[in-house]
Amino acid sequence: MVLIRRAKKSDKDGLLQLASVFHIGTRMNRNIVSKKLFELIKYRNYKKHIIEDVSNSLTDNKGIVFVAEQNGQLVGYIYGSVKLQPKKILEKVGYVEDWFMLDGFRHKGIGRKLWAKLMTWFKSKKCDCIELKVYPENEPSKKIYRKLGLIEKDIIMGKKL
Repeated sequence: MVLIRRAKKSDKDGLLQLASVFHIGTRMNRNIVSKKLFELIKYRNYKKHIIEDVSNSLTDNKGIVFVAEQNGQLVGYIYGSVKLQPKKILEKVGYVEDWFMLDGFRHKGIGRKLWAKLMTWFKSKKCDCIELKVYPENEPSKKIYRKLGLIEKDIIMGKKL
């Protein structure tokens, strides 16, 4: 049985492992991130970036991390934060920072439970809408987001000089 719960500081190592699999695996998958796109999004020290991101997510007072745990092992997580856009009518945005499940735990409804938990938290924070970013070639994720009712909002274009 999988338990969905709020992440604790003691989950840091497990979250680091999941975040590494997610971010590095996604960026190296040429069906999701083309070589041209990779040139525009790569970091100087990606491992350091992931460590900082995970540490910050666990102490973010405007965000929350929920984890999926089975037999003491983290098998997925979702991280969201609240962002303000005071010039817009929908000014309080629930922003989905990361959402990831290990391969063997996908298509079992666990990811949807994580999603539902985060949506409940966003509603408790009185968010007006939700947003997230997805790579243009990541069709599997875009398909899931469309099923959840999201639409494309902005398209950011880039080019290396």
